[in-house]
Amino acid sequence: MKRLPRVDAKRVVTQELKKTFEQDGAIVLRRLLPNTWVQELQNMAEENLQKPGPLCDEHAKAANTTGRFHDDQFLWKRHDAAREYALHSGIGNLAAHAMGSKSACLLYDQLFVKEPGTAAPTPWHHDTSYWHLGGSQICSAWVALDKVPKENGLSYVRGSHKWGLNH
Repeated sequence: MKRLPRVDAKRVVTQELKKTFEQDGAIVLRRLLPNTWVQELQNMAEENLQKPGPLCDEHAKAANTTGRFHDDQFLWKRHDAAREYALHSGIGNLAAHAMGSKSACLLYDQLFVKEPGTAAPTPWHHDTSYWHLGGSQICSAWVALDKVPKENGLSYVRGSHKWGLNH
């Protein structure tokens, strides 16, 4: 797979955005990736739907509901596009820069595909309840591969990262 354009973290994450990230716990960066990246990741997602990995969960099927809610992890080990994105897109540098760190380490990557009309709910949760690590410099980077209406996208509770809750 050829190298795709790298995100320039220092250009994208301004001092104002770093301050917002520190205060609110989240920032939104719209249209960050060029279409070539999105297309490669969409193709990878379609391939993964056809040949899921050993950690795949099919939430709608498990809940005996209609539609498809597919969840898989560690795609970078099986898909060139996921590996290229994780290691060479600049997303790690972007996370590090937003947190005010010199570097960032990848814990894992994850793919969620929830098809329109799927009845299985996405439960409200806190990501750290799934992670076996702690600290204040931890973040997730979510990339929408399709247009997602606001009411179906991610939600965050502004400032909740400072509540000191252990989930």
